[in-house]
Amino acid sequence: MRVLTAMYTMRKGGAYDRFIMMVEALLERGVEVHCLSLSPVPIEHPHFHSHRLFFPWARPDGTVAKGAVLLFFPWVSLLLGWRQKIDVFIAFGILYAFLFALAKCTLRRPMVTFVRGNFNTSFREIPVAPFSKWIIRLMSYVGLFASDRVAVVNEALGRAARDVLGTREEGRVILFPNSVLSASGEVLDRGAIRRRYGIPETAKVLITAGILNRGKNLEILMRALRIVDNAEILLIVAGDGPSRASLEEMARKWKLGNRVFFLGWLSQRELWSLFSASDLYVHPSEGEGMPNAMLEALGSGLPCIGSKVPGVIDILGDGELLFEPSDEEALAEKIAHIFSASDSYVAVKNQCEERAKRFVFDWKEKVSQIVTQGFSLAGVT
Repeated sequence: MRVLTAMYTMRKGGAYDRFIMMVEALLERGVEVHCLSLSPVPIEHPHFHSHRLFFPWARPDGTVAKGAVLLFFPWVSLLLGWRQKIDVFIAFGILYAFLFALAKCTLRRPMVTFVRGNFNTSFREIPVAPFSKWIIRLMSYVGLFASDRVAVVNEALGRAARDVLGTREEGRVILFPNSVLSASGEVLDRGAIRRRYGIPETAKVLITAGILNRGKNLEILMRALRIVDNAEILLIVAGDGPSRASLEEMARKWKLGNRVFFLGWLSQRELWSLFSASDLYVHPSEGEGMPNAMLEALGSGLPCIGSKVPGVIDILGDGELLFEPSDEEALAEKIAHIFSASDSYVAVKNQCEERAKRFVFDWKEKVSQIVTQGFSLAGVT
């Protein structure tokens, strides 16, 4: 079986980690994977074939390159699909479903689309996005209607996809959440990692992780930390992005410099070690598909709270583990309450352990089944 997928550039973040996991899962099961991209994909395997487009005048993440992706990817996908005798197109995001639609319809091959986040935000970084909302909506609809199978990461996306398609055809839209991820190697113990970063043993440590941009809403977490006004409650921020400088300036302005640690991107081992040294994971995002960092925290046994948005609700349930993403007062009160007594903390920890059990499954096996099973096409089983 031969599949064609695409990822125009590789970056840090949970979505890219899951993309690599998907490709690895298919390769492990004997599928021949072709990948269209602008930048190298960090996979070496005899059945993995990278097809890179080169635009020497443009940065891979620049506006010119993004425009080139819209212009050239559909035609190159058609050529690759024909020359490589592709059996199934895999769109890891609604943008790629739109880009593959021409090849899929021309070659009459099935397409599986994995919807990882809000339809419109999938196009946030391409040149048309700031100017033409109706074009964004049209591109989303084209990608969805061209898809033979749509795997959504949370319940809200499933409802939205069914509303767009106007059908409840069995199997067309399926729920496929992320799984809890567990540490794959040795992690440093709590005391060692705290000593490394100069964190007192008596401190209560909050941690958050991911790309630092406006949507991650870290400002409200820092506002809540300021309201709590307890020098024993510290915050670790693991990750990087366009909002980092403004967040660091905010910490200085509010005199939180000795309570907030900006650590940048960390290795998987280092992040898991920090989870073991922390007391509470906080995810204040304004919108999510299904946050990998939270699932990693749950996998490490770290209690979590998060904003009341789809994806986070799917993980934590619609209860006391949630807070409104615009209410720093409520978040501050929740943090203070959790650390006010050992019983409160244990209750949150127990709830998180129960929620985590719902997301313990073989993600790689499931993703390979979604891609390879159920299509009546020669060569596809």
